[in-house]
Amino acid sequence: MSNKLDIKAAEKIGKSPKEPNLFKEFLIEELITYRKKNKITQAKFAEEIGVAQQVISKFEKGEVEPRVGFITRVVNGMGKELIIK
Repeated sequence: MSNKLDIKAAEKIGKSPKEPNLFKEFLIEELITYRKKNKITQAKFAEEIGVAQQVISKFEKGEVEPRVGFITRVVNGMGKELIIK
């Protein structure tokens, strides 16, 4: 498994992360998949990245617009690296 978010793969399935809303959807899907695969609750993941469980819940529901700091925490929490070019 790669430690980078696969932006190119997302583009191939029609979810270009270059568009803000689609990037958010892509990141939400990545987080939910990561948590399920690793059997990690929202509360545990939130604790690991230093936010409240409600923040993860609202993010996964698409109810908040994440800032770069939060995105970085989520990506790093999944053991991945976010490269912005």
